[in-house]
Amino acid sequence: LWASVHIAGGHAMAPIAQTSLADFRRMIDTNAVTCFLCCRAAVNAMRGGGRIVNVAARPALEWRTGAGMAAYTVSKAGVAALTRIRDTHRGSLASCNALLKAKDL
Repeated sequence: LWASVHIAGGHAMAPIAQTSLADFRRMIDTNAVTCFLCCRAAVNAMRGGGRIVNVAARPALEWRTGAGMAAYTVSKAGVAALTRIRDTHRGSLASCNALLKAKDL
């Protein structure tokens, strides 16, 4: 394997006071857990090197978000953190980067 792109994502819109635990967990599972699983599988398959690309979100990196985006922002912050952590463990010689939209809608 030479390349892996993690682009799975989901979005839950609700103020934090109205966000259910089920919706919060769904965002973590959809965005952060799938990123972890994809990175782990790719690292194990990229013995000679390769590139891992994860799609994150600008609000997760800037800690600036609109109303009702707490679950989404936290889950995408997990994607960004996994990208940084993965890039510091180069046992497989794979590099890891995150893509962000140029402008959030």
